[in-house]
This record gives sequence, structure tokens and C-alpha cells, in this order.
Amino acid sequence: VHPDDVGPLRQMFDDCICSAQRTFQKEFRSHFTDDVYNWYLLGAMADLDAFGKVVRIIGTVMDITDRKRLEIEYQQSQKMESIGRLAGGVAHDFNNLLGVIGGYSEFALDDLEEGSPLRENILQIKRAADRAADLTRQLLAFSRRQMLQPEVIDLNDVVTDTEKMLRRVIGEDISLEHTSSDDLGQIMADPGQMEQILLNLVVNARDAMPRGGRLWIETHNVEL
Repeated sequence: VHPDDVGPLRQMFDDCICSAQRTFQKEFRSHFTDDVYNWYLLGAMADLDAFGKVVRIIGTVMDITDRKRLEIEYQQSQKMESIGRLAGGVAHDFNNLLGVIGGYSEFALDDLEEGSPLRENILQIKRAADRAADLTRQLLAFSRRQMLQPEVIDLNDVVTDTEKMLRRVIGEDISLEHTSSDDLGQIMADPGQMEQILLNLVVNARDAMPRGGRLWIETHNVEL
């Protein structure tokens, strides 16, 4: 039995012996292989003699691993949906603020002469706002709240722009390598959706390598 479940399981048997209640149920984990625990449901009933004393405990054990796995996946999907809604709401509000910053930066640049010492500072503010707008676009794509805007894009650019975020997603125990095709054809697609597809593929690959590994992202032309 999993160490965390030993105490509750012992308590259930104590209650079964001492309590007036005769039937009990308890979920617990037990060894399946050396490093894997399966989930089980124990149903127990106290068998009493004529004086009300427990003479035996009768029970059944059912393997509920598949059910628990589905429950965990469902909870995880709900959690991800909530995170997506939160990210989308924050990104929308943040995008509005970035629009104001970018707009006033452009007004300031129009009013400044080419040789003004303030011009480079304002340019840096505008560049930072543009980079932040790219991050909000990724958040909106993640939350699936961004309107589709297909355009002609280079997939190599998509991979390069997303690489920093992907490295944070996979963690330190997986190395990420990127091979780009020099003659890659351009495509008509929504950049945010392509980033979302790439993120999904990378997350699936990460989950398939729980002990770490190497992940390759390669772009090249294919005829179907």
C-alpha cells in the first residue's frame, strides 16, 4: 500500500471494528510494479455475532485505475480551461494598455526631430510594447480567444519566435534542437494558431519523455 494511504486504510479497519456502522468504502493505492501504483476501491463489511461483536471483516477489492486516470485527465482539462480563460482575459486587458503605450509612443516620435536625444528612448519603449504585444498574441492563441487572421508566413520564423517559450514548457531535463530548411516554402496560416499547434506537439512529446530526452523540431517541404 502507498505510504500515504496506510494510515487512512488502518483507520477504516479500526472504525469497522469499533463503530456501529457496518459497511465502509475506501480508495487506496497499491504497488503494481516497482515504480507504479494502481488505484483500488476496497468495500468492507463487518460480520457480527449474536452479541454484536465483530468476528470477521468481509470485503472486495476493485481495480479502479482507469477510472481514476480519467478523473485526473478531466480535472486537468478543467484546470487548463480555467487557465486559458484567465490568460485570455488578462491578455485582452493587457493588449488594450499596450495599444495606448504604442499609440502615444508613435505620437511622441512624430513630434521629435531626428537628432533628438529622446528619440532613441521612445523607440525602445515602442519596441518593448511591440514585443509585449507578441506575448499577448501567444496568450490569446493559448486561450483560443483570438480571431483567426491568416497571412503569408515562414514556419521557420514561427519556430524561432516560439522557441524561448517552448524551452520553458519542456523543462531542463529535455534538450530542444531546431533544424530549419533553407528552401522552405511559405504558407497561408494564422501565426497564433501555428504557435498553438507547435506548443501542443511539444507538450505531447514532453509527456512521452517523463525521464527526459532530446526533442527535435525540423521544418522541410513535403508533397502529399
